[in-house]
Amino acid sequence: NLITSNGSGSVTLGTAFPPVGKVLQYISATTTNGLSTSSSTFAEIGTGFRVTITPTSASNRIIIRYTMGWEDNGADGKDLAYAIYKDGSTNLGTAASLFSDMSYNYCGIRLQSSGRVITFIDATTNSTAERYYTLFGRTTTASTVQFNTNNASGRRALCEVMEVQT
Repeated sequence: NLITSNGSGSVTLGTAFPPVGKVLQYISATTTNGLSTSSSTFAEIGTGFRVTITPTSASNRIIIRYTMGWEDNGADGKDLAYAIYKDGSTNLGTAASLFSDMSYNYCGIRLQSSGRVITFIDATTNSTAERYYTLFGRTTTASTVQFNTNNASGRRALCEVMEVQT
C-alpha cells in the first residue's frame, strides 16, 4: 500500500502503484553500416542495424532504440528522417497510426552530428513470432544526405531491442 501524509503529521493508506515491468531480454549490436541517399523513399541504412528477437509472451512490450553514430544533411536547407521498421516492411510509426518519420531534422545550415537517439515501442507485437527491427532513412529534398557514412570516420551506431514484461 501507498502511505501518504495530509500535511498535519497523520498518514493514510492509499492505492499502490502497479508493479513496474522488468527487462526479460536485451539484445544489442553495433555497426558502421551507412547509407547515402537522395531518395524521399525510406531505405534500410544497413543490415548491421538489424536486431532479431523472439518475444517470450505476446503481451510483453518490445522497446527498440538506435543511437546513430553520424548524420550529415550535406548542405543548407536539406533534411533527413528516420523510421524503425519491423521485418523490413512495417514502419512502426505508421502501423501505430502516428507518423512515418520517427525522427526528423531540418536545418537551414549544414548539420553534421552524432549521438541521435531514436526510441520506439512496438505496438504491433501481439505474437511470440521471431522478428527483426532495423533502421531506415530518407530525405525529402532530393538532395543527398548521409546516415553513418562518409564523414563518420569509423563511428559506430548502437542498436538495442528489449522485451519488457507487462
